[in-house]
Amino acid sequence: MMETLTPTLNSIVNDEEMSQRAINMLSTEDVEFYENLKPALNNLVKSPSEDIVNRILAFSKTF
Repeated sequence: MMETLTPTLNSIVNDEEMSQRAINMLSTEDVEFYENLKPALNNLVKSPSEDIVNRILAFSKTF
């Protein structure tokens, strides 16, 4: 038997709270590293055109 679970709102709130705690626990060296890395990470973000998305969807339907 397969069982699936859907996260509850409480779980999401707890995840956000834990993420905030993790951020607060970072050392200044970690924060500085992230701040230096952030511009390079932002350059990796892509916004594909609608045509590209449609091509990918069409290709995925061939299998």
